[in-house]
Amino acid sequence: MQEWYSPGKVLKHYYPEHIIWVIRNVYPTHWPPKPEGQSYIDKPLGKRGRNIHASFEIPAGILGEAWLRLNICGERCGLDGQLVIARYVDGVLDERLEGISRLPIGQINYYIRRALKYVSGSNTRRRKRDYKEFCRHYRE
Repeated sequence: MQEWYSPGKVLKHYYPEHIIWVIRNVYPTHWPPKPEGQSYIDKPLGKRGRNIHASFEIPAGILGEAWLRLNICGERCGLDGQLVIARYVDGVLDERLEGISRLPIGQINYYIRRALKYVSGSNTRRRKRDYKEFCRHYRE
């Protein structure tokens, strides 16, 4: 996973690693600065001109969308979604996840990747099929 993502890159794709990074690093009021020694260059999201948004709107919107997707994951994905929440929100360690779920860590990682893949994707394309159907067709 990268150290930093621009708002435009996250808005465009919402990959699983973007969702995890946003939850861990973005605050509702501001986007974290780019690490030392690098410059922030992002393509404009729309037409150039007057900025009609407050500075906190984009970070708050992206963070809200990431949390919404994690909540969808927790509600629709059963055990898989609960494993995602436990690892990335609650910070439960892998050894503890193994003990709680009584599954090997490889299987846990597979379930977590599958659940994150279900809730990832561009903002305009939310999953219309349910999680069980998605799992039948999912291939890593």
